[in-house]
Amino acid sequence: MHALHLVPGEAGEPIPGVSMHPAPLAAGSRLRGVWLAGVVAAKRLWRRLEPDLVHSHQVVPCGYLCERAGLAPHVATAWGSEVLMAGRGARRLVARVARGAELLTADSQHLLDALERSGAERERLRWVPWGVSAAWREPALAVSPAEAAAQIGLPAGRSIVLSHRGTRDIYRQDTFVRAIAELRGRAPQVLGVIVALDPSAEGEGARRVRELVAELGLGDSVVLVPPYPHDRIAFAYRAAAAVVSVPESDSAPTSVFEGFSLGTPAIVSDVPWVTEPVHS
Repeated sequence: MHALHLVPGEAGEPIPGVSMHPAPLAAGSRLRGVWLAGVVAAKRLWRRLEPDLVHSHQVVPCGYLCERAGLAPHVATAWGSEVLMAGRGARRLVARVARGAELLTADSQHLLDALERSGAERERLRWVPWGVSAAWREPALAVSPAEAAAQIGLPAGRSIVLSHRGTRDIYRQDTFVRAIAELRGRAPQVLGVIVALDPSAEGEGARRVRELVAELGLGDSVVLVPPYPHDRIAFAYRAAAAVVSVPESDSAPTSVFEGFSLGTPAIVSDVPWVTEPVHS
């Protein structure tokens, strides 16, 4: 198995048995150049490996780049908001994948319906949920919540509420911060933990979170932390009294099910996947 990372800066962690191929351009390159280079790199690798199947994760950009490069047979997996919140320009890219891929998968009926509206015939659509590895969760399940907090450097004796999905606007961290402000009046020991891609940088999302924390006088009741490695995020779920995922758009977030697998309740936004029978 081979994996090509088309998005610069998102190389991910090594996977046993998988040959990893780096993104064709460095992070910070102009988007148009990244996409064109991605098409060339994917086509070159496809010709060299002659794979039996090409599988793209996210309809845009990866699925679109596979279609533009003419890679086949192609299975495209939609993640959610790249389809559900696509603007006019992006909708054309989604439609190209929806019409072109031999098979499209998604983890909610709501997302499959959106792909059908974009041009995919129903017979080329499949509901495929993402799973949670039992081996991944076992080390965290073997310790207490307090011990799990210590494992990842969070303070003991605090009621941790985890918002783990980043600081982009779609994840509505302002709602999370304001909720922590209300909760602190009844539970002074509460600690809101926001996972940010780069909490030390002046990224727009992280900056707005810090400004709101200061405005509400929350002090050390809300902290921003860098992303945990995948084998460590299990300890964050275990340490938390609750996991919060309140985006304005979503398919069926695997991270919520990861929290459930560790016995941690979730607070989620009222988006369509919540009421689908398979998830209820």
